[in-house]
Amino acid sequence: MTYNAELQHKVAKLYYLEDLKQESIARRLKISRYKVSRILKKAKNNGFIKIDIIEPENKKTHSL
Repeated sequence: MTYNAELQHKVAKLYYLEDLKQESIARRLKISRYKVSRILKKAKNNGFIKIDIIEPENKKTHSL
């Protein structure tokens, strides 16, 4: 199943920037929580989501 770029962006924004739970996003968008999870995975694979983990001691960054 394909999810358009706008939907991927919207779901990623709700999840990461607005800190909503997947279930809340699913209810808001009237889709299943399973679809929200799949959309987030697709958005990450398409480069819409980038995560940096920074070690506190030496500020070394690990990107996902």
